[in-house]
Amino acid sequence: MSSVASGLPLTTEQQATAIRIIWAARLVVLFPMISVGIWFVYIPWKVAVLNLTPLDFSKVLLCFAISSITATQLGGRRLIPRFGAGPLMIAAMCCFSPCLALAVLAPTYLLMLLAVIPCGFFFGLVAPSATAETFRMEKLTGRFLMPMHSAFFSIGSLVGSVVGGTLLQLEVPAHWVFPIMAGNGMFVSLLLWKICLQGERPARTQAPPLRWPDRRVLGFGILGALSLSTIGVVLDWSALWLTRDMLVPMAYGGAIIFAFSLGEIAARLRGESLIQRFGEMRIGSHAMILGGAVLLPAVLSQNPVLIVLVFLFFGFVSANFFPTVMRNAAEIDPENAGVNIADVNTLSMAGLLFGPPLVGYIAEHYSITHTMALLAVIWGCNGVGMYFLLRAKQQRTQHISIA
Repeated sequence: MSSVASGLPLTTEQQATAIRIIWAARLVVLFPMISVGIWFVYIPWKVAVLNLTPLDFSKVLLCFAISSITATQLGGRRLIPRFGAGPLMIAAMCCFSPCLALAVLAPTYLLMLLAVIPCGFFFGLVAPSATAETFRMEKLTGRFLMPMHSAFFSIGSLVGSVVGGTLLQLEVPAHWVFPIMAGNGMFVSLLLWKICLQGERPARTQAPPLRWPDRRVLGFGILGALSLSTIGVVLDWSALWLTRDMLVPMAYGGAIIFAFSLGEIAARLRGESLIQRFGEMRIGSHAMILGGAVLLPAVLSQNPVLIVLVFLFFGFVSANFFPTVMRNAAEIDPENAGVNIADVNTLSMAGLLFGPPLVGYIAEHYSITHTMALLAVIWGCNGVGMYFLLRAKQQRTQHISIA
């Protein structure tokens, strides 16, 4: 089991500062994810309004991914070292909210493609900067903070899917919903700056030289790419899958997102104790293999109720996979943790470059069901890959201890 280095004894003032920063990083990802969760439920509406094919929608996701990848590398290698992760995550959250509203409310397909570029850019700055700040607090406090931090991504998408489904059922137009969410996002970002970070000295570092990712990070980056692209497919396509392939009413299109996020939240809220009790090998590897094996027959059954229940289970067993990836990549070189996190985030977002076109192609020629079945197989392979990476890490640690 991986261990986090024990933090040095902290004064009362340092503890209070650490708590403020930890919660700022969590809330910075929570509120954008609520907006994104609402958008996931409204996707079938937007597809119908603009009369988009699955391939058209894939291009929207592709633009978002390219923009996010650019932002992730720029943030990790230039902006975070220069300005600090704290100020950057607040600024990115403030800018993301109105950009999402512009993308969702774009009246034409071309304008939507253009508007999603800044939306993806600022989203690509939110996640790595908040994650870098959380890892810094892990080292300061000596606690496993990454699972709980990741839980706020899931909580956001869960709350968003519930709110979005409710608003759709009440027939609240998107032209009201997303401008209000944009205003809330900007207000909360300014409030977080005032309460949590104002007066704090940003943790700046020297900007690292441009280079290829450390080869030791590449393995975790590949797993992150497969994980993020497959989870992105679930979040982006599950509502269309239920409503188009299985004819579920549109108001219930977010049922898979709700179940998957609920399972993730339950596991991530207990992530620290689960990892300490069972170890990273069982949580990051064995659980993923089990989840993929259970999910595959459920997807092929085409039974919406069974599928939703199994996604609840799968959300639980897979929840701490990506936090395990991020923490192990950061621990490879703690002095350059921000760069390693940015590299893994970049590779993870790169997965979205291949996910959307592939899903669009399969959905256009077969069905989204075929894609979901493929995802179950990929998730099982992810668990196998994590097994070999963690085993190699354990062997390196043993050799260092012997030396």
